[in-house]
Amino acid sequence: MESLPVWARQLTEKYYSGAFSMFILHGNIHDLVPHDSGQPMSRDVKRVFALPPGKYLESAMFGPREIVLSYDRGGGITFATPDVQGNFANALRGYDSFHGTNFAQALPRNPDGVLNILDNYLRLRVHDGKKIAIIINYAETIAPAGDTGGMNADDRNAAVIL
Repeated sequence: MESLPVWARQLTEKYYSGAFSMFILHGNIHDLVPHDSGQPMSRDVKRVFALPPGKYLESAMFGPREIVLSYDRGGGITFATPDVQGNFANALRGYDSFHGTNFAQALPRNPDGVLNILDNYLRLRVHDGKKIAIIINYAETIAPAGDTGGMNADDRNAAVIL
């Protein structure tokens, strides 16, 4: 814990206290975060890398999780490891077979479609007892702030799923 930046330590403490399970990181989100790899370069010096926040969350904070994936409107869904991507592809083929869709061939990028697929996939994996982390970049484009009465149906659906 001591090697974590202050914000990461606070996030970790709040998560493990059971107080929160969803966090919004804001501010200078494109900065680099120092990360101690734990691998010494020599006897006295540890190797320290600087990672973008998304990669820092994937590897340093959520690395022990069995399923780590990211989503943003522009890039779609990305996976921390090829194993997670393969598992998701298998589940998606089953989803297609049941629902008569063709998402295994081309994933949607729109939040409504992606969040519904992710919701189904994650429910299965939670039922399997998997430890999961999802990183949603540019969350304000997926579920904008505001009165739900003024939101369109897709935005309201995204807010409910999140």
